[in-house]
Amino acid sequence: LSREELDEMQRLNRVYRERHGFPFIIAVRRHSRQQIFEALRARTAGSTDVERRAALEQIGLITRGRIDALVGG
Repeated sequence: LSREELDEMQRLNRVYRERHGFPFIIAVRRHSRQQIFEALRARTAGSTDVERRAALEQIGLITRGRIDALVGG
C-alpha cells in the first residue's frame, strides 16, 4: 500500500469500528485492493445487524481457505 492508501485504510477501519463496535473483516485473498476499499466504504455505511452477518460470512470464508490449504484442497 502507498502511504496515502495506508492512511485511508486506517481511517476507514477506525470509522468502521466506531460505527459497528467490531473490526472490519474480509477474506482478503478473494479480493483485489480496490475491492477491499470499496467493501470497507460500503459496509461502513450499512446496518450493524447486516454487517455482523457479513463479518461472520467472511470468517467462514477465511476458515474454509485455511482448511483447504492445510488439507491440499
